[in-house]
Amino acid sequence: MQHFRLFIALEIPPEQARSLTASFTSLPLEHPLYRISPAVQFHITLKFLGDIDILLIPQCITALENACEGLKPISIELTRGDLRPHGRPRTAIIGVRPVEALQGLFMRVDNALAEEGIAHHERRAFHPHITIARCTAAPSENDIRALQAWTIPERALYADTVTLFQSELKPNGAVYTALNRILL
Repeated sequence: MQHFRLFIALEIPPEQARSLTASFTSLPLEHPLYRISPAVQFHITLKFLGDIDILLIPQCITALENACEGLKPISIELTRGDLRPHGRPRTAIIGVRPVEALQGLFMRVDNALAEEGIAHHERRAFHPHITIARCTAAPSENDIRALQAWTIPERALYADTVTLFQSELKPNGAVYTALNRILL
């Protein structure tokens, strides 16, 4: 039995992801500490599934198609830069306001996968964000302040693609492969 490490995400359009990367790299940070995520991997995670039997992938795709049926592209509002988790920050993120349409998509995906028996309902609150970089060491107080004061260049964007990704963990970071895309 073969398993893939899977998650479902709302993709960020590549041109906007590149703009966010350029803005991030212009911040006065100790950049050697940061491994910047490739722009093609920018996304908002809707549901992390973990290791799933590959035989369940078609069922997962059907559940996602049903969850996304009739939905329109979502207007995403970016909030501010931050570091997570708060106790031991190692991930630079851009916060995303959980607008009603995004919250609704999250709930529809969560419900569809639970109804199919693919995943349990999410117990944690939905805190949408975009991971922009990972930090190899504890960030300095100056970095934390700079990131939290960051004026994000594009505060609004539209996302129209929900994707089932396979995530392969590699020494230089995760590699994401799109297994299925659903246009909203």
